[in-house]
Amino acid sequence: MNFSKIFFSSLFVFLFLTQFSFSENSKKREQAIALNKQGKELNNNSQAEIQLYIKALDTDSSYSVSYYNLGNVFFNLKDYDKALVYYQYSLDIAPQDTDALYNIAFAFYKKKNHSQAVIHLQKLLKINQKDYEAMYFLSKIYMTTQSQTSLNAARTYLKDIIQNTMDLKLKDKSMKLQTKLEKILEVKKQ
Repeated sequence: MNFSKIFFSSLFVFLFLTQFSFSENSKKREQAIALNKQGKELNNNSQAEIQLYIKALDTDSSYSVSYYNLGNVFFNLKDYDKALVYYQYSLDIAPQDTDALYNIAFAFYKKKNHSQAVIHLQKLLKINQKDYEAMYFLSKIYMTTQSQTSLNAARTYLKDIIQNTMDLKLKDKSMKLQTKLEKILEVKKQ
């Protein structure tokens, strides 16, 4: 009898503390979301955006969007090293975030580190096999290598995009890139 009373009292305290903690975390997340929204509204006022995103992280350091948005600010400032750091933090929290993977690939591409760009685009395509933007980007990189294997992979991706995407602009870009690719492959045959 005494044991059950202690057990239920302990259970009640545990549930109360859990609910209180959840409520506090929920409030912090809401504040972080609001700060991120304010930062997005500043659009191209980099220093003010940075301050808001850092304040959001001080409020809720587990909110991956704040890291991602900081990455975008530094990317737009062409500080690709800092952008990569913040995109990676975002990815550490949300490992399936294809936007973060894409932006990491793009930052590496801007730094002329094509091998790292390829690695991150391939990771993205393992998560979303029909990300046609990633396929297009990967095809562009593969075409710079001139290796037969990479060129064949680019051909496969471009055909997939052309046949399946509903994005007419991307389809048009892919058709133009495919024409260039076929010329490269024709020259390699000779």
